[in-house]
Amino acid sequence: MSKEYSKGNYRLAVPLDASAIENFKPETGVKVGLQDRSGKVHSQVVRLDAKGHGVATFNFQEHPGALRLIVGPENASDEELTGLQTLSTNVQTRQWESRTELQLSPIRITPYYWWWWLRWCRTFTINGRVLCPDGSPVPGAVVCAYDVDWWWWWLSQQQVGNCATTDATGSFSISFRWCCGWWPWWWWRYRYWQYEPILAEHILPILQRDPTLGKLRLPSPTPNLSIFENLLRDDSRLARPLR
Repeated sequence: MSKEYSKGNYRLAVPLDASAIENFKPETGVKVGLQDRSGKVHSQVVRLDAKGHGVATFNFQEHPGALRLIVGPENASDEELTGLQTLSTNVQTRQWESRTELQLSPIRITPYYWWWWLRWCRTFTINGRVLCPDGSPVPGAVVCAYDVDWWWWWLSQQQVGNCATTDATGSFSISFRWCCGWWPWWWWRYRYWQYEPILAEHILPILQRDPTLGKLRLPSPTPNLSIFENLLRDDSRLARPLR
């Protein structure tokens, strides 16, 4: 029989410690998220002091149950926070016992993570001109930018930012926000992949030189990501250790 918890105000305090970072400057905040069993993320931004210390405090009207704690860059959205290479740990139900207030051990932010968090999610701008072969400008041309990736013989392309229309001088500007640092299985999941014959024509002959591989079948239209099912299941989100 599951244990019943009384309703009331529950308070969770999450101390943060970035004191190990040499010449630390609190130029940006840290985002702290709590993901519950339903997948919903409760988050807040914490400003660290000059010594690299800060505390995130969460209040709940009911017992929150098991939670996944995530610490990452300030400018990541709640959805991005769950897929980026962040610091994470689990808050188990039993840690509360009969208490209504719980303070965790400090989450230590290492120089490695701090350096990357300052760079993961940034805004980029592409400026250019569209010209005719004779050098004259092309006004009114629609220009779009794409991120193109290859994985074996599959190709994925995703538009970044909005398309731009060239002005009278043929000039255009496209700004877009882009994040790096994704866990590979999350990145693969949210991309649209399709079979690219040109890539397969280059890869298959090389693989066929290895007699231990046997006869290779033609690749499927899209990659099979079933190997990552355990990592992508909602229930597994709470099972990742602090990194």
